[in-house]
Amino acid sequence: MAKNPRLINLTGKRFGMWTVLHQDGNAPKGAARWCCVCDCGTERTVVGGDLRHGKSTNCGCVGSRRIGALRRSHGGTGTRLHNIWKGMRKRCYGTSDPGYANYGGRGITVCGEWQEFAAFKDWALNSGYRDDLSIERLDVDGDYEPHNCIWADAQAQSENRRLVAKAPSGRLWWHIARDNGITHAAYRTRLSAGWSHHQAATWPIGKKRRDGNLSRAVFLNINGEVLPMSHAAKKIGYSASAIPQRAKRKGISLQAALDELAKRPR
Repeated sequence: MAKNPRLINLTGKRFGMWTVLHQDGNAPKGAARWCCVCDCGTERTVVGGDLRHGKSTNCGCVGSRRIGALRRSHGGTGTRLHNIWKGMRKRCYGTSDPGYANYGGRGITVCGEWQEFAAFKDWALNSGYRDDLSIERLDVDGDYEPHNCIWADAQAQSENRRLVAKAPSGRLWWHIARDNGITHAAYRTRLSAGWSHHQAATWPIGKKRRDGNLSRAVFLNINGEVLPMSHAAKKIGYSASAIPQRAKRKGISLQAALDELAKRPR
């Protein structure tokens, strides 16, 4: 069998109750198939995409009777939290869902642990869930998994939704900002200061703006932290005017002026 250079090797990995043993040929349309063993001992061949996307998590041994008992025991069916869990999965795996393009269409998935509602419910109740909060991913390019999710209010969700806005080219503005050397923190701060997506994603760090209404939003790097110029100056014990005054007097950039001031004893 010819080796596919793009093949993702799943041998030894777990997906729900499945443990992958080895590759077992390809499906008619070319997708890799994998020989898996379920926790109950049953062996079966499963398409790799079904494993990675959570469509197959066991051999079916759970059975409809056990599933019904589980639903009754977790007491969640029809609750707001259960609907959040279902909506999360629909966005990632339901190609007809209106939100699929921004989630599953970008490769975002739900972790194996959260394929079962009971595990998701345990995490939610131990992580500050309230009925006035919604689930939010810290990294908008990351998956739904415990270390990447929090419960956030409407304002925080609104701010995060701006990070998935797309440029006319179809690329995410945040990805353009990252390619231009602009950090996640700086990009978010710029948007909060009223910058357009284009300005926030393309204006160089440390370059002073000339337009009046946004000239205050100049960002500089201090010890690896990107801050508005006034905040950076305050952090090292100077007034906001100290940095541009030094830069003008010595004919250097604002960033260079900040670096010099940071080295001076106070």
